[in-house]
Amino acid sequence: SPCKCPVRTFKGWGKWFNIYSKWEDKCETSILAKSSIAALASSNENFSILAGLLEDYSLDVPLSGKGPFTVFAPTNDAFAALLEAIPDVLENRELVDAVLKYHVIEESALKSDDLSNGQVATLNGKSIMIDTTDGVKINAANVIVPFDVEVSNGVVHAIDKVLIPPSE
Repeated sequence: SPCKCPVRTFKGWGKWFNIYSKWEDKCETSILAKSSIAALASSNENFSILAGLLEDYSLDVPLSGKGPFTVFAPTNDAFAALLEAIPDVLENRELVDAVLKYHVIEESALKSDDLSNGQVATLNGKSIMIDTTDGVKINAANVIVPFDVEVSNGVVHAIDKVLIPPSE
């Protein structure tokens, strides 16, 4: 499908014309570079559950801030699978807060090329395990498309599972 972002606009024959790029990803990147992590989540229908939870737990404000952050963003399908496995999980506010913060790395905007095997501390103080042996895995979750989405305050990677922090 054609890019929605005009590369160049010009006037001719009394009308304005837009020339569109065939490289959709570059166009989308230029638009997203002006958005924050919270704005990206709230504007993308695949992350509507995440966006709602970020707002409910007042994490949308910090994730709209300066950053930099790296966020491993579970898709709606990932949340649906979690809710199917643990139907009342959202009733435990303390757990949900810990889960949301477990998806955020502070003070770093890590693209997939920056990730290497090992542990990285998250916003909730627990570490996630990164495995780059075959693709990129975060604990048991696969990083899926879209990944390396650069926004004004960091980088977002979609993942196919909700990460649950280890218990104390």
